[in-house]
Amino acid sequence: MKSLSLLLPLLLAHAEAPQSQITCTAIYRTLDDKNNTVERKADVPVTKIVGDTLLHEAELEGKSFTLNEEKNGDLFAQITTGPDYTSGTVVRGVADSLGRFTATEVNGYTIYRLECARVRN
Repeated sequence: MKSLSLLLPLLLAHAEAPQSQITCTAIYRTLDDKNNTVERKADVPVTKIVGDTLLHEAELEGKSFTLNEEKNGDLFAQITTGPDYTSGTVVRGVADSLGRFTATEVNGYTIYRLECARVRN
């Protein structure tokens, strides 16, 4: 019985944790020396929960892609350059009427993009 009393609070805490309503993909796109498009993608999963905020994070091609997903629907995205992550792009907003949200950073022929979409139930 003692083990159940210890397990119950853990189960309740997990049950009350906010669930992500968004899926995100990090995209790197550039042209090679023959003008062919090179593209790489990575999922941007939820890595932390801080209060009612879900933090999505991924690294791709020297960039950090992050999205803070607030309980009220506000979104805060960053695409920053490592190793110090003090240079980059910051976007704050909400998903559009179709549930999409994007942040893009362009550097010459190279594009870094964070594409997010609301999960449809």
